[in-house]
Amino acid sequence: MDRKKSNILSEHKAFLFIMLLFCMVSLYGIISFFDSTNDYIDNMYVSAVNIDSEENKDESDKLDVFAELFRDVGKDHVHSEAIAVLNAEGIIKGYDDGTFRPDDKINRAEILPILTNALDSDFSGRVLEDCFVDIQDQWFSVFVCYAKEQGWISGFADGSYRPERAISKAEALKIVFTAFDYEACDSVNLKPYEDVPIDSWFAPYACAAKKDKIISTNYFYADHKITRAEFIQIVYNVMVKKSLL
Repeated sequence: MDRKKSNILSEHKAFLFIMLLFCMVSLYGIISFFDSTNDYIDNMYVSAVNIDSEENKDESDKLDVFAELFRDVGKDHVHSEAIAVLNAEGIIKGYDDGTFRPDDKINRAEILPILTNALDSDFSGRVLEDCFVDIQDQWFSVFVCYAKEQGWISGFADGSYRPERAISKAEALKIVFTAFDYEACDSVNLKPYEDVPIDSWFAPYACAAKKDKIISTNYFYADHKITRAEFIQIVYNVMVKKSLL
């Protein structure tokens, strides 16, 4: 009888050990499942936060570009993005009263500081003046003379540059393309714009402007005296095409 009891107790102990082992394994599996689930949820949360942060950062960057925009250039201005970006890059600046005067005509002198800034030109310490008969030591002489030295401009047959004269769209486009070493069309077989003859002196520049969407219109209006904002837009478009922004 004692031997039977002993065998029964031994069997019970073995059964209890197996059950205890099974419970421990099951408990470990449950704990592991919840730990991995929590890690997954945490990772998903962190990823979502990071994505949201990146989106917020991108949006914040966009807002920062417009944060100090000129008081006469609203976000709804047709050239606001170009003006805002070039302003943020330090390429352009406005007037002391906080305006940019985007619709004012820009002259042949005013375009050159913008181009030298955009190209990060360095002529500090140099004396650049007396390079045209009408360019002596005015505030813009250093920019005009540097541009002449670089081959961006050549002036007129009488040896003048005529700095105060409003610049036409055709003249501005050629100077911008030349300054940025932007490739014009080698040949023009079709009119790039409805009002651009294929044999005009500015046709190769207009052709490239049309092809590369520097100026996306049906008519070019070569003699149009462009505004400050329009000039900035051309510079901005060229810089984007050349991956300078």
